Amino acid sequence: MRRLVSPDWRRTTVRSGVDFFVMMFAFCFVVSWTPKLLVEAGCRQVRASPGGVLLNCCRSLKMVMKATFAVMT
Repeated sequence: MRRLVSPDWRRTTVRSGVDFFVMMFAFCFVVSWTPKLLVEAGCRQVRASPGGVLLNCCRSLKMVMKATFAVMT
C-alpha cells in the first residue's frame, strides 16, 4: 500500500482513481438517462430500455479493450 502513494507511483495512483470515478459517473449517466432520452426522442419504452443496455455493453467493451491495450504497452 505504501508503494502506491510513494512519489514514484503517486501520479499513477491519483490518475487511476480519477479515471475510475469519471468512468463510474459516465456509466451511471448512461444507464439511468439513455432510456429516458430515447423515449423523449420518440422511441417506445419497450425499445428504449434495450437501447440503454446495448449502449452500455458497447461502452463496457470499449473500456475493456482500452485497458487491455494500456497494459500491453
